[in-house]
Amino acid sequence: MGIREQAREKVEILARWLGIRRARCYKQCFLGEDGVKPSIEGERVLADLRQFARIGRASFPIAVDGNMRMDPIKLARIEGRREVVWRILEHINLDEAAIQTFVEVMENED
Repeated sequence: MGIREQAREKVEILARWLGIRRARCYKQCFLGEDGVKPSIEGERVLADLRQFARIGRASFPIAVDGNMRMDPIKLARIEGRREVVWRILEHINLDEAAIQTFVEVMENED
């Protein structure tokens, strides 16, 4: 194995280690003590983020201008929000269906 291959292998190992470490940090923020299910606070934050990012809803009503044309800036903002929420869900191993129940619980509490 040459020097380049060794360097590439070390970079890949470091990237995996950093990804695992990052995922652990996300899990500590959102999941309960069991490390599997979200804490109550985590559920509330994820439900709020789901609504804020319009996960599971169309972008169209928000991303149009006064002339009923798509506004690329508004659309990009919504898509950016979604990307952040999906990143969080990926790191804590949840899917959209899981956080839908949190939204329903929050709506019933209000």
